[in-house]
Amino acid sequence: MPDVPSQPGLPEGAFAHEAGGLTLQVYVQPRASRSEVVGWQQDALKVRLCAPPVDGRANQACVELLAVFFGVPRRQIEILQGHQGRHKRVRIIADPDVLMDKLAEVKLAL
Repeated sequence: MPDVPSQPGLPEGAFAHEAGGLTLQVYVQPRASRSEVVGWQQDALKVRLCAPPVDGRANQACVELLAVFFGVPRRQIEILQGHQGRHKRVRIIADPDVLMDKLAEVKLAL
């Protein structure tokens, strides 16, 4: 991912600006007790999902959770890499400033 100017409180390498939005590194924990955005884990946004990693259900749940979190329609979120793994690269098409404000609210995962 291309580097972007450092943002206070955000891990470097976790995101990159691109035309019309940004690309984000996401770490997914499927089969959790509830779906939620947990926080930053190393250089990725950690999310927990109730859905199992079967037949693309965890990927669909990931897109739905991120859409709610960022306040964008699901069609504006695309998984670019990691369809069959926990580490994913996700593109979000929206105003980058709004997305960065939302990411700045996220804390470090414990």
